[in-house]
Amino acid sequence: MRDARSPSQEAPEGEFTALFEPGRIGSLELPNRVLMAPIERNLGTADGRPTQRYIDYLVARAPSVGLLRAEATYVDPVGRARPRQLGAHGDHVLGDLARMVEAIHDADGRISFEIVHGGREVMPSISGRRPVGPSPVACVPTGGYLPRELTPTEIAEIVERFAAAAARVEQAGADAIEIHGASGYLVNAFLSPFTNRREDGYGGSPENRMQFPLEVVDAVRGAVSTSLPVIYRLDAEEFVPGGLTRDETGPFALRLERAGVDLIDVAAGTYEAMLQISPPMETEPGNLLELSSAIKHGLRIPLATAGRLGTLEVAEEALRQGVVDFVSIGRGLHADPELLAKTKAGRGGEARRCIACAECVSFLLEEKPAYCAINPATAREADLRFEPTARARRVMVVGGGPAGLEAARVAALRGHQVTLYERGEQLGGAVRYGALAPGRSDLGVPMRQLESEIQRLGVTVQLGTAASAELVQRAAPDVVVLATGASVPAPQPIPGDDQLHVCDAYEFLAGAERERALPFGEGKSGAVVVAGASWVGCNIASILLESGARVELVEPREAIAWDFGAAPAMPMLERLESHPSLTIHLRSTVERIGAASAVLWTGGEEPVTVAADLVVLVQKLEPNPALKDELRRLDRAAMPELFEVGDCIEPRKLQDALLDAATVANRL
Repeated sequence: MRDARSPSQEAPEGEFTALFEPGRIGSLELPNRVLMAPIERNLGTADGRPTQRYIDYLVARAPSVGLLRAEATYVDPVGRARPRQLGAHGDHVLGDLARMVEAIHDADGRISFEIVHGGREVMPSISGRRPVGPSPVACVPTGGYLPRELTPTEIAEIVERFAAAAARVEQAGADAIEIHGASGYLVNAFLSPFTNRREDGYGGSPENRMQFPLEVVDAVRGAVSTSLPVIYRLDAEEFVPGGLTRDETGPFALRLERAGVDLIDVAAGTYEAMLQISPPMETEPGNLLELSSAIKHGLRIPLATAGRLGTLEVAEEALRQGVVDFVSIGRGLHADPELLAKTKAGRGGEARRCIACAECVSFLLEEKPAYCAINPATAREADLRFEPTARARRVMVVGGGPAGLEAARVAALRGHQVTLYERGEQLGGAVRYGALAPGRSDLGVPMRQLESEIQRLGVTVQLGTAASAELVQRAAPDVVVLATGASVPAPQPIPGDDQLHVCDAYEFLAGAERERALPFGEGKSGAVVVAGASWVGCNIASILLESGARVELVEPREAIAWDFGAAPAMPMLERLESHPSLTIHLRSTVERIGAASAVLWTGGEEPVTVAADLVVLVQKLEPNPALKDELRRLDRAAMPELFEVGDCIEPRKLQDALLDAATVANRL
């Protein structure tokens, strides 16, 4: 283990040395200090075996990472938390696990498996059984099912399942074994006073609550070779009332070291504190470093942690300071498998940077593979290889939003001659408006990266140029890719909506982007009505609140942020629902707009009148078919090959636009 380094030894800007130092976990030599965090991907089979798709995913990341850590791998079907989660619960998985390990080794990588029992956080719809736990404490985020309290005999059986799973993993050829003692899963739940209310030898005092986790460690250590490193993922602080804190987990870390653990990976949070497990965009990188520093005190074995450390500058400094010995990077490598390789080669600007948008978590919650919002090739490695074309063509891309930028990038990457036309004076489309909300500035990062990439790849960009059938005929491309986005439809009329203090959402956002502030005129109260609480409306409300406005957010549905996705919505909901200057009106509508007021129907007999110096109308966008229709009127002989991508097909999310574009450009 390296010595701690002083602040005076900071790396020069853009230089990464500590990240690429060799390291050691027990007897395992690693080429660098980066561990890929064991994030779940939902890429297995229904009975827990890895698929070729999962193997392709890991192989793409194997060459540059010190240690790949496969996802939480269940030891018992009763403890399975995802429908296509990896398992080490039976001998039938051995052949495919061995095939996965062999593929990783052939790619010059190393791999560990994180064995787990989901405990109280498992949903019966996935496991087919009632959840179990140390005590009958329900997990509300997974449906509030009351778990059955495990008997001492059942506890002993589960310990044996951990040992058997560890033996299988070693037999498959893994380079290390990891015990999942975090995220509120069963091992964590026994240690926690929040979920362990037992009165026998497994509950009560901290010493008793340590019993089950230590039995699991002893059983695993005894089931594998002494040379196989054992990693323990420790929930150092749960961030729930009455839960674990560093006061207990610090001494427990020392017990783990004495029990034969070779590395501790510091984590935080349970399903009741999900934003600690997957810190959102609003969280500063390195959010677990202070906690990790407290746990490291007195340890002789190495320690790792995660927490948005795909921001490599923060990871580098944490290693230089000796706060941690290894860094765990999950979503950063999920977004770009070559993040480390590009950085080491001085090409870090080409990497797709994770923005912690949490869409990958939403995919999991929807029981889909954990795709990446900003990189459509993630979990589609075999389908989207972007190989050089055999026949270079002239490609015209119309529209400089995310779909247009990605189509131009992939087409140019494959060797086509690409020109992109954008009618506005800047690239990025409507995504850049999402970056205006407080804490959401990282939404602009993918657009800036794509803009940089198309410049590097030699794409010709024509700003301030509205495409037309005449322009297409003059340019004579072989292919036209329409990425013309969506437009605001004719509004549903509201009495009074023709007044100067009424605007639509995109007029407001364009103004906010220009002004960077929203001053109200002299004598105005700063009261605003936002009619519509989609992600656009919620972002607008957030911008207004930051400016000091008082906001009435009006939504006909039964919830706000209804199109955000469960995980991305969490921090926005937390911010808005607790804000003292925001009033939310659900199942409500704006009926009439006055000179300085608005009349709302909120479900009752009598209307409600609220002050309104400004009224912002949020409407669902509609595809913009104008250019497509114009081109289809051309003579067939003069018509280039035509494709549509993104919102001009149907307004959807960023990941949909990028996937459309990458798929189409990959076929050209």
